[in-house]
Amino acid sequence: MKFESVHYSEVKAIEKLNDEMFVTSALDGFINIWNTRMRKLIWNLNVNDSGVSSLKFISKRGLLLVGHEGGISSFTARDNFESK
Repeated sequence: MKFESVHYSEVKAIEKLNDEMFVTSALDGFINIWNTRMRKLIWNLNVNDSGVSSLKFISKRGLLLVGHEGGISSFTARDNFESK
C-alpha cells in the first residue's frame, strides 16, 4: 500500500494509532494522521518549525506524545488530536 507524500522533508517517525490509522512526523514540523482504509491523509498539524523527531501513542489514554526541539507536546484522541 503506498501513500502520497505530503511531508516537505525526511520522515522521522511512524506510530500506529489503531487498525485503520497511523501518524507520521517529519523534520518539516508537521504530524500527519493517515487512514489506511481510505488510503489518504485525514488530518495534519504544524507542531514545531524546527521539526518533529519522535512520536508515541499511549492507547489506554488516547494520548499522542510528540517530541521536538522545543520539548514535548501532547494531543488527545478524544479531542480529535487538538493541542493540550
